[in-house]
Amino acid sequence: MSPGAGNVIAYSSRYGVLVGSDATTANVSVRGISIHDSGQFGINLADCTCGADITPNDPGDSDTGPNGFQNFPVIASATSSARGTSITGSINSTPNTRFAIDVYASDEANPQGNGEGAVFLGMTTAFTDAGGDAEVVGTFPMVAGNVVSATAVDPTGNTSEFSESVDVAGAGGVQFGDSVFDAHEGAAVTIHVVRVGGTDGAVSVGYATANGSAKAGADSTARSGTLAFADGQSSRTFTVPILNDTRREPAETLTVRLSSPAGGAAMGTPTLASVQISASD
Repeated sequence: MSPGAGNVIAYSSRYGVLVGSDATTANVSVRGISIHDSGQFGINLADCTCGADITPNDPGDSDTGPNGFQNFPVIASATSSARGTSITGSINSTPNTRFAIDVYASDEANPQGNGEGAVFLGMTTAFTDAGGDAEVVGTFPMVAGNVVSATAVDPTGNTSEFSESVDVAGAGGVQFGDSVFDAHEGAAVTIHVVRVGGTDGAVSVGYATANGSAKAGADSTARSGTLAFADGQSSRTFTVPILNDTRREPAETLTVRLSSPAGGAAMGTPTLASVQISASD
């Protein structure tokens, strides 16, 4: 399972990925894919004998099991800004080893504790010292979700379970609440815009409609402007009037786009959405 491959694992009754049952299972790499809405955990390195499904980290990572019971990172903080999402944290594992740290965002934390990863934000690296300790830092251009978690991958591909999720603080990212909005002739459609990854401070974002098969003046009223979010505010709306005509015509579409975030906010995803107009004739 390679980073960026586009794989999605969702809505499993227990685990998104269960890695083996004993130490003979090794070098299983689970990287860069979307794992969300699992019944329990996103990745589980088998049911360990510790009395819990989460395999606890151990000093120096000397225990054995599937994927070597690879220790997971510990995220101390996550913040969002116009630059993207930044994290700080640490890992304790095999001494003098370079680890890939894969970082993910989700809308909310897994209720079981250690997280999942709906959106792959990116990778950073950490090189442990003689005591097995390393600092974990990274900044990723995307802002998504409201919590982040991470996995550690050793040089042979052994991937850890997810770390505990940490809330993202900061100005956040601005995006549409959906990628498609349904509309009807003769009625205005309400477009929802939301902040994710933090709601600190006042921010704003521009919006504008554009012609598709539906044309401004004939099928809709062109709209553009700026949406302002107050400190702590997570949702705003604007409306696009849809015109009624007497022509017999198929369903039509127009697009709306967000641009020019200000106040320290980043662009989230999606920033382009379509309005699908059902004909009333």
